[in-house]
Amino acid sequence: MDLQNVRVLVVLILRVNSIGIPMPDMDFKIKRLNKQEEANYNELGEICVSGPTVMKGYLNRVDESKEVLTVHGGKTWLHTGDIGYMDEDGFVYFKQRLKRLIVSSGYNI
Repeated sequence: MDLQNVRVLVVLILRVNSIGIPMPDMDFKIKRLNKQEEANYNELGEICVSGPTVMKGYLNRVDESKEVLTVHGGKTWLHTGDIGYMDEDGFVYFKQRLKRLIVSSGYNI
């Protein structure tokens, strides 16, 4: 095993709770909850993905497709409905489903 592979292995072990980093042709971003702007590193928000493997929409369900697919910066983004965060190195961490989130008095519970 060469030094580069050892480094990759160490990084992956240290991020045992991460779901990983995007493939080379995919992009991930974290969107602030109930807002359009991107979250800061390590800030919880909705996980969004863009790339050639993202669906074009639900078959015969235009309204539902518009709810989860948006265009930002010339790219189509799928809003996954998952809450998580991204660290400074681009590793993404899943926390919970958005639909299971309870909001009380403006606070996420």
